[in-house]
Amino acid sequence: QPSERDFEVWLSSGYGGDRFETIPTKTGQINREALLGSTTIGAKYWQNVLRGPVQSALDRQTKHLQIEIESGLEQHIELAKIRRHAGWGLVAPITDLLGGADFPDYLIWDEPEKLPSKASRMNVGGNVLGTKAMLVVAAIMTRNAAMLIAQYLDDSESVRRGL
Repeated sequence: QPSERDFEVWLSSGYGGDRFETIPTKTGQINREALLGSTTIGAKYWQNVLRGPVQSALDRQTKHLQIEIESGLEQHIELAKIRRHAGWGLVAPITDLLGGADFPDYLIWDEPEKLPSKASRMNVGGNVLGTKAMLVVAAIMTRNAAMLIAQYLDDSESVRRGL
């Protein structure tokens, strides 16, 4: 037997619409959890929100960013190998010193590498705006790391051209 504090909530479609189904909630609020618990509305929510265009775009961007970060780090590691195996005096420390080249530390990739995962965890809780913001920050940090590598190459190359 329901008490005076128990309520039954339903959604209707349009003016004078038919009753769809009840949506059980623990708090009385129709939130994400409640919608996902509903068969009809939960399926539409899954299709149009969780797997909809916004979520698909976030997933694509996250994957793209992870590939860019991985690629940048791999190129950084490869450049370090080339520097180590070059003949003495051709690369670091002589040309770096003469050209003012500063080989970036691998740590420039640490934070950008962590952010897409943090964004994904934030998105699980339904925070789409925070997820988008975090992906933008990760993209900026990735660009900045790539620019440090490019600046090093430019500085290092300018000395070699002068030799």
